[in-house]
Amino acid sequence: MMSRTLRAVTLFAGLAAALLLQPRAASADGEASGAGAAAPPAPTAPAPATPAAPAPADPLAALRLRCRYEPAAFEAKVADPVKFGEKVLVEAVSFPSPVKSVDPAKNDIVRAKLFRTESPERAAVICLGGWRNDPMTPELAARLAAETGIQALHMELPFQGQRTPKGRMTGELTFSEDLRQNEETFVQAAQDVSRAVSWLVAERKVDPARIGLMGTSLGGFVSGCLYGMDDRFAACAMQISGGEVSKVIFSGSWLTRRIRDALVAAGETEETVGARMRGMDPSAWARPARRDGLLLVAAEKDEIVPLATVESLAKAYGGAKLVVMKDAQHIAPQVVKDHFHHVAEHLRSRLIPSR
Repeated sequence: MMSRTLRAVTLFAGLAAALLLQPRAASADGEASGAGAAAPPAPTAPAPATPAAPAPADPLAALRLRCRYEPAAFEAKVADPVKFGEKVLVEAVSFPSPVKSVDPAKNDIVRAKLFRTESPERAAVICLGGWRNDPMTPELAARLAAETGIQALHMELPFQGQRTPKGRMTGELTFSEDLRQNEETFVQAAQDVSRAVSWLVAERKVDPARIGLMGTSLGGFVSGCLYGMDDRFAACAMQISGGEVSKVIFSGSWLTRRIRDALVAAGETEETVGARMRGMDPSAWARPARRDGLLLVAAEKDEIVPLATVESLAKAYGGAKLVVMKDAQHIAPQVVKDHFHHVAEHLRSRLIPSR
């Protein structure tokens, strides 16, 4: 597949109102520049150093600061579009992550696929999949594009899929008992999403007021946090994911049992883990004013993300819309697909103006 390198993407002032973005003019190397401005006179004496701003005392404010993307020029590589079904084209997209991780060679290149129609809407949804391996979410992204015309960008989370470090298992560093690494991964995912938004707006002419999030399982937890902390996102659909992340870890499910046991062996409890991972819990960012933009899709008999944790998140938002898939467990791809029309309609109604 022949790929082409797009021109360096420079963010523009139209994104200045974004909560997590603080755009500034950028040259090719990412440094601020002022077109046509006169050079300032040389100082006669060294200017005193400006003391660094103190770190926020509030852990949530500190995490929000770490997640803030500092706009800079970058190059995105986009493959030629390939037909995907009758209505959809898919383009492989890659760009450098704005965050340097423990594995720059493999992990710090963001991999994504853009699903779109020939004449797409000026609306987009960032789609984040589940932990380790999730072939269902990109399929749903393609369906979203076909049914609504919304451009759906499916992104791999850090340390998964093509971003897996050599000698590691996919998802091994994405989510584990290493709580510090979990936060590093979350920060990188947040900034990767912001850079993807920049590309969609600058290169695909997406309206910055018509961008949403869709996530499944772990990707749903990440999407829920980003939606709560960043008012730039007009909508969010969380599938088989909710709040109270520490309860999910300590529920004793087959998926998280090893992580729970390792944390207990290290002296952690559900309460201490909840405190340390508070910023990675969508409940921490819930605000009733944002209720209408959120849709939750839960499995009634979910053994990994208990229904009660999803109901708790809906309540934290003041009664967010909740669709419960009857008798379903966590791994039930066909049931999720059968209920996907709720997700597509929610995102369409929030991102596409009525005509």
